[in-house]
Amino acid sequence: MVKQDLIEMLCNRTDLTQSKAREVIDIMTDIAGEQFTKGESIILRGFGTFKVVEVKERVGRNISKGTQIIIPAHKVVKFQVSKSIKNKLK
Repeated sequence: MVKQDLIEMLCNRTDLTQSKAREVIDIMTDIAGEQFTKGESIILRGFGTFKVVEVKERVGRNISKGTQIIIPAHKVVKFQVSKSIKNKLK
């Protein structure tokens, strides 16, 4: 599913126009990006949790040259699915 599919599904389930649905999704992604930049988590009960985690520095390998490289520590966003959705996937 891509953004346009999500917009169309939102329009089909509500009385929003495509432009309003696109605006809602854009605002939601902007808000999420702002929160992640601050290091904040987003918890959507019944769906899951998006949280920012710190990944430690580690050694990697440059495949083309066969040499080792240092991958610096960085932050990533991880998603943990809710129990209700996890149970539906079984």
